[in-house]
Amino acid sequence: MKLLTVVFLATCCSAVVNANVLNVPSQYPTIQQGLDAAAPGDSVVVAEGTYTENIVWPQTNDLHLLGDPANLARPVIDGAFAGRVIDIESDGNTLLNVEISGFEVTNGFLDVPAHTGETGAGILITNAALRLSSCVIRGNTITSTFAIQNNGGGAGLGIVSTPPGYINTIANCFFSSNTVSKVTSGEGPAIYLDGAPTVIKKTEIKNNQITVGEVALGMIYDFASDLSLSSVKIENNQAETTVSLLPGFAAIKGTAVFSYLSNVNLVDCKITGNLSKPQNSTLLLLGTVYFYGEGTGLKISSSSIAYNKRTDGAPTSGTALFFSSATPRTGLVINSICWNPGDGEEIDSFSKPAAVEFSDIRGGHRGNSVIDSDPLFVSKSDLHLQPTSPCINAGDNRFVPPRDLDGNMRPLPVGTNTDLGCYEIDQ
Repeated sequence: MKLLTVVFLATCCSAVVNANVLNVPSQYPTIQQGLDAAAPGDSVVVAEGTYTENIVWPQTNDLHLLGDPANLARPVIDGAFAGRVIDIESDGNTLLNVEISGFEVTNGFLDVPAHTGETGAGILITNAALRLSSCVIRGNTITSTFAIQNNGGGAGLGIVSTPPGYINTIANCFFSSNTVSKVTSGEGPAIYLDGAPTVIKKTEIKNNQITVGEVALGMIYDFASDLSLSSVKIENNQAETTVSLLPGFAAIKGTAVFSYLSNVNLVDCKITGNLSKPQNSTLLLLGTVYFYGEGTGLKISSSSIAYNKRTDGAPTSGTALFFSSATPRTGLVINSICWNPGDGEEIDSFSKPAAVEFSDIRGGHRGNSVIDSDPLFVSKSDLHLQPTSPCINAGDNRFVPPRDLDGNMRPLPVGTNTDLGCYEIDQ
């Protein structure tokens, strides 16, 4: 991790003739002062320690906020529950292309007023592009003392209205214990995307929670934002609603991922142990992954969606996937395992069908080389395959990524067929 930071420093600084490195706290006592003093292309390098700040990003393009590569631990930016930890909002006159790497961002707090919405208690980025890497986004909160017709999302990270032509990237990050609560409806306590195409890779989203009145939407909320998840773990999160509504009302849509009007690609992903608690058993739960995409496409490949659970035991519409599209077969599930307990089909194709091939689907599904057999995971939390698993050597190499979630080659050994799910074992 340190080597990557050093290489990035050398690269970014050589790309701008007059770029400087500004050190915190040796030159500037606070991160805010370092950023305010920086010019386009500069890097603000921060020594380890805790910095109690609520940072407002300056209207300066191409700034790099980096943990010092000599650090033994990540520097902590602590919002002290006094507001957003990092607020990055372009005024429209300056393109902001932002790099943040090597920090823990914690204790951001937003209290949502009535009849409005808030996002990004940890980090908010609006009308700008973000590169986030090697960061821990932990313990940020959105709540309301005015719980009437309001909403909150993205307690960890909110990205809104990325400029055309830019794609946000999130790599090697950890989102944990971010919460959205006591609002009417809530979205994505870990990550909220609105008009913000994003690539997320080698990232864990764990132990986040959304507890709202009427509607809860995903740990990752994705609206009109093409989204790619590669080697991402979404584990042990919880979605809960607290208001009794009419029977059949869809209270939770996508316990792990909610996507609306976006192209979505999930590869080498592990989605497990996520719990859903609608207020009562008459309310609907739509999928661990929810996809509604008129004219857009979904692909889930070499992934394991397993042991996600509705706690009241009522039926779930798509225990793994709820899929809806105006165009048939714009959804593809391949080389994957969908094996969740509970009452309901693994894949609910609400309007036009999704295509399913070379996969293990509990209860079965129409498609080429689809099996319905216990995948024989090592355990409910460890989704590696046992040596006698029927998912070994059962995949299609035309769609296989080069590596599995552990970084092992696919297929293994060369000349065999790939295994189903997020992990490959040596046959």
